[in-house]
Amino acid sequence: MLYLFLWIAWIMLVFRIVSDISRSDDLGGVGKAGWMLLILVIPWLGALIYLIARGTRMCSRDATRRRPGPAVTPWQSGTVAQCRRRVEPGRPAVEAGRAAPGR
Repeated sequence: MLYLFLWIAWIMLVFRIVSDISRSDDLGGVGKAGWMLLILVIPWLGALIYLIARGTRMCSRDATRRRPGPAVTPWQSGTVAQCRRRVEPGRPAVEAGRAAPGR
């Protein structure tokens, strides 16, 4: 069971490193190819060297990529507006997650 956990953790680490290498703006094509080759040829040592050499910047690059987006996309706001227009005239609408009075 421990070996399974370590194997899954290893696979997750390799995917994270490969995605960081491919999305890195400060590496050129030769640098990316070199890191990928090192990760593929000597996986354990290559991952360890990568984490030592670029691990701190890896976290900062990930934090700058995860900026919060809009709360409601334009498509969603249009859909909400269409649904509100379809409410029957004699029937009270539900506002902000509260049930209509009397129900």
